[in-house]
Amino acid sequence: MVGITTNVGERARVVALREEGGEINVIAARVGRGRATVIRILAASRRLGDNQVSTPKVRLGGKKKLQIGLIH
Repeated sequence: MVGITTNVGERARVVALREEGGEINVIAARVGRGRATVIRILAASRRLGDNQVSTPKVRLGGKKKLQIGLIH
């Protein structure tokens, strides 16, 4: 799942499952994400404090490549 971002709902679910006492491996299986992803979500939640969920980053794309069509 390289390059697939988690949405706010998934992150909130991870934090909620951890608050209920869920283990990292069980949470990862339930949400369908890797163990490392779950750990990163929980670490970000701890940094924000009060079990908040981080919002997605604004990602700006690079310059679009110019495609030159055939000249008739």
